[in-house]
Amino acid sequence: MTIARITFREALRKKLLIIALILALIYLALFGTGLYFAGRDIGQARQAGSQYMEYMIYAQLSTMGLYLASFIMAFLAIFSAIGTISTEIENGMLQAIVPRPIRRTEIFLGKFIGHGLVVTLFGLFIFSAIVFLIRTMLGFTLSNTLQALLLFILQPILLLAVTMLGTTFVPTLGNGAAVFLLYSLAVIGGFTEQIGAIINSPAAVNVGIVVSLIMPSDAIYRKMIDLVLPSSTNIFPQALGPFGSMSTPSVWMVVYAVGYFLLVLTSAIYVFSRRDI
Repeated sequence: MTIARITFREALRKKLLIIALILALIYLALFGTGLYFAGRDIGQARQAGSQYMEYMIYAQLSTMGLYLASFIMAFLAIFSAIGTISTEIENGMLQAIVPRPIRRTEIFLGKFIGHGLVVTLFGLFIFSAIVFLIRTMLGFTLSNTLQALLLFILQPILLLAVTMLGTTFVPTLGNGAAVFLLYSLAVIGGFTEQIGAIINSPAAVNVGIVVSLIMPSDAIYRKMIDLVLPSSTNIFPQALGPFGSMSTPSVWMVVYAVGYFLLVLTSAIYVFSRRDI
């Protein structure tokens, strides 16, 4: 826990966190402005008797807001930890810590907990802000927000674990590029799966499922969307496009993602404990 506290304080002082916070505030301001004007003009659609149009506007704005917020969280999780181990090996800091009476497992878990706490608090802030803006500007209440919040935070925590695994044996720059490419692959696979479900293409859906098994981050997002949208807005999920959840992951995919996280974390501890530094 001492290492976790030190890591947490170091993360708070990094310029990356300041940049992520500034980007998040700018994004929330723009998103809130868009919701304000959409909520002001939505009365015209309601007066025209188009309840379907009203539902679709609510759902599309909600999915767009949560998707872009997930991207900011992924950015923070990946780039805050890409050099956690590798950089300290290169500059000699770890050589001064490892000989002390502390196990490498404790060193690694302390760093992971420190970064994970930063990611969790940041995720709690941006998710709560989006839910508040949607409710205030549109008068629209998302469902199952507590369960959705857990999934919203699970996605960057999973990416953090993968990044921490990479930093145990890959140089900093290469680790960042590799994890970001994995995340991009998951995004493309998720889009392919949703489009395949919309056009009724089993092959495209299967491609997306296979990609989700390689990196389940996007599948977590799709399950979260399925939770937050009430059944009234989910009557025509195909209208949400690739940001929706036409092909909804099962609960077993969430279980798989948790198992994936534990396997990656265990592998990272094993690799770091065996590495000659």
